[in-house]
Amino acid sequence: GTTISSDPADLNLFVTLTTTERGQGQIAIDPIQDLYPLGSQVTLLALPNDDTFFSVWAGDTTSLDNPFTFTLNQHQTNYAVFGSRKLQLVTVGQGSIAALPPKDLYNPGDLVELTAIPAKFYTFPGWNDGVITDKRTITVGLSNQFTAVFTNLVPVETLTLGGRSRTAPIGMPALTVNDVFVITGPETLGDQAVLKLSTTFTNGILIYSLDGGDPNLFYEGPITINAPVIVRAWALSEDQSQLMELDPIEVRVYKTFLFTAITPGAGQVLVDPLKDRYLSNEVVTVTAVASNGWNFIGWHGDFSGTNETLKINVNANLCVEGVFGTPLILTNAGGGILDAEGGLNFYPYGSKVRITATAPEGSNFVSWSGAVSTSLNPLDYQITRPAPVFRALFLTNGTAYPLSMRVNGEGSVIVFPRKSVYALGDSVLLVASPGPGEQFIGWTGYTNLATNRVSLKITGPIKLQATFTQTVDTEWITCSGDSAWENVRLTLRSRLGAAMAVDRSDTLKNWVPWQTLTNTLGSLILRDPSPGPAPGENRFFRIRSP
Repeated sequence: GTTISSDPADLNLFVTLTTTERGQGQIAIDPIQDLYPLGSQVTLLALPNDDTFFSVWAGDTTSLDNPFTFTLNQHQTNYAVFGSRKLQLVTVGQGSIAALPPKDLYNPGDLVELTAIPAKFYTFPGWNDGVITDKRTITVGLSNQFTAVFTNLVPVETLTLGGRSRTAPIGMPALTVNDVFVITGPETLGDQAVLKLSTTFTNGILIYSLDGGDPNLFYEGPITINAPVIVRAWALSEDQSQLMELDPIEVRVYKTFLFTAITPGAGQVLVDPLKDRYLSNEVVTVTAVASNGWNFIGWHGDFSGTNETLKINVNANLCVEGVFGTPLILTNAGGGILDAEGGLNFYPYGSKVRITATAPEGSNFVSWSGAVSTSLNPLDYQITRPAPVFRALFLTNGTAYPLSMRVNGEGSVIVFPRKSVYALGDSVLLVASPGPGEQFIGWTGYTNLATNRVSLKITGPIKLQATFTQTVDTEWITCSGDSAWENVRLTLRSRLGAAMAVDRSDTLKNWVPWQTLTNTLGSLILRDPSPGPAPGENRFFRIRSP
């Protein structure tokens, strides 16, 4: 025969590797190939999730190593087995399972004590795997699911009222407080509460008490309370063969109060928590937040101080006002002295301040510029914008003479004709005009007349001061709209920087010093914490110079 020989040929054999996760995790393969030459070495790395752990490699090759390196001599399928670090605790019926030590995640091999805790009216016959003791110790492994079975001792029902549900023996009394189903206490409310009792017994009888003692009052309809109580109740079936008892429930009813926090402007007063009414001694945090360019300068009302944040126990109807202020910027051209009434570092928003320019010897005041443009001097200015600038212009007067005017108190002066300077021999008419409710007292300086109209001859530089009375405006306000004594506040309004002494009396004869105050906030709100006057009696206050 004939023999035919071929050229030499190479035979390459390839195999496949399949990997699968059993449980929660991932597998990393090195190297990753679709086909591997026979005899290749491959490394597998099991990557468990945070709540799982690696247990074992299984399949065509088994190992506990991780990473795991092996030789591929055939097609292989390998599995990474992951176990859960969480306990899966399941209940059938009403009850719970406690784990000791309590953890979110355990490690394999950890010992954990499980305790089955039946709910009221239920009993524990055992675990679904046959263990009958309520306590058991388990070892954390691959599968950590344990089921406790609970059965009811007496027939139960699930009662749902207003979206709340309770499972309890049939007929057990149900309590609602202000139409809210209360399953356990305590329940805390303000001022007043309405209690209602019910039972699912047909034509059942309800007996109750409010002092925690045995029920002794027949329930005939809603009960209104305005103080703390402990409710106990029994429900009897119509034939009185069955009696079901409601566990004691504490209902706490406390007096509530209003809390008011305001500001005249230039910032905000934030109240946390913000409510319509507050339970007695509830803590409220009040924070003053200034607008751009403004500064918080203080609280007044029922609380004082300059801290931006107050923590307040609300134990009465309370009012507080936060005041924001700004500095005044006073500059001059040509020398002279500028002063703002009160001499404050910060002037409160909305307040009125009097600014006076006093010319140096040989000069006269001409005009203001900046926040205002006027030749009026003194100048009354209402604070509504931050850091207002007041520039005073002074010029040398040569052979002319200035008339410098200061005003003390609530009033103003009309000067006719109004000039920056006057010639020798000029006549000037001055008319002092008191503010509402005030009086003109008199002139000091160049003349000491007490008439409010005076004509002067210019004989040289003239300096005058017009003095008016400064009555403090008073107003009674209420903190809550309720005129009871504890809600009444006395508000005082005066010129900035004014010092005042406040006395009080019940007879208008014997006056007792109460407070000495300086108005740096534009107004002052005072509360008299002493007991109010008896019915038919009065209390009087007077404000005077200290």
